[in-house]
Amino acid sequence: MSQTRKLSGFGFRVLQVPARLFACVGVLALVWSCYLPIGGYEFDSSGDGYQPVDPSRPQSPADSEPDKPLLLDSSDEMLKWLQPRGAEQEWDADALGGHYRLTSDLNLGSDELEGEEWVPIGRGTDDGFTGSFDGNGHSITGLTINANGDAGDDWGLFAVIGESGEVRYLGLEDGTMNGEGEPERIGLLAGTNKGTIEYAFVTGDIYNGHDRTGGLVGSNSGIIRYSYARVSDLEGDNRVGGLVGENTDAGDITETYAASTITATPAFKGGLVGRNDGGASIRGSFFDQEINDDDGLDAVGWEGADGTVEHVYGLSTEQAQNVDVLTGNELDFALSFDFDTIWTIDEECNTDNANCCNKGYPYLQANKPVACR
Repeated sequence: MSQTRKLSGFGFRVLQVPARLFACVGVLALVWSCYLPIGGYEFDSSGDGYQPVDPSRPQSPADSEPDKPLLLDSSDEMLKWLQPRGAEQEWDADALGGHYRLTSDLNLGSDELEGEEWVPIGRGTDDGFTGSFDGNGHSITGLTINANGDAGDDWGLFAVIGESGEVRYLGLEDGTMNGEGEPERIGLLAGTNKGTIEYAFVTGDIYNGHDRTGGLVGSNSGIIRYSYARVSDLEGDNRVGGLVGENTDAGDITETYAASTITATPAFKGGLVGRNDGGASIRGSFFDQEINDDDGLDAVGWEGADGTVEHVYGLSTEQAQNVDVLTGNELDFALSFDFDTIWTIDEECNTDNANCCNKGYPYLQANKPVACR
């Protein structure tokens, strides 16, 4: 005879429930509890539904470490942690000091921002971004920044990369910067860099820049190496450079290049750097002089007496796309770009070919543009 158990109380009628049902429910609960990982489940926007959370993976910037970064796998994650919050638009101190790694390319176009303006990371704070951001060979695309600011503002994906801040292996493709008013220190990647940028690149346009405007960074007093900028239209009034507007305060730029077209006529205009002083140095770098249609354009617009510029050249487009020139095999140029482990190039490319990888210019082996993968 089948055994039953009675459920009653609180005014409910007595129910006769088979004991076997209780046993089945208990077994299912035990199996589910064994499968469920610590930390539960999170929704995977890729379409795989709810997935187990890795208990070792940081769930917030406060939990992140340099060797255990917070993984950013969507635009929503980027916006969640690296934009100011609340009605007062306040920055989370833990977020600005956190450690991040992209796990995919991100689109930060207007649809993803839902009509909101991008606020440069760390804008208005004393120290800026002081953590680490590892692009992991991925790119951020479609970002438009309206630099509606006054003198003293910093504008870019990052406002300020602080002294302990690091940005690596990141591409920013097809970005647009629109300057209004008198915004200072403008660059597609960062308005100011005091930390370390390496294995990074930007492409896009900068319109109506003001003082200290560069394709990659507006003002640099940190380290920039193994990086480049290809800005099709670069406008600014003073201290304008294809890569960096101003390199100062012991800033160091090594093994970089710019293929940027400077369309304004600013004071201190340089194909690579607008102004270099304050004990800063630029070494082993070049810019494409031909695309500027200005034979008188120098790599550095103004060189201070206490700055260092060594083995920095203005090249023709053909030379800028020639491995022999860039590795120093042609005696006229003492460049030493590392094509064994750092750089690569599409040597068969014709710059008139729309499918040309990076338009024939060198690109990074560990951080390729989307079209070159």
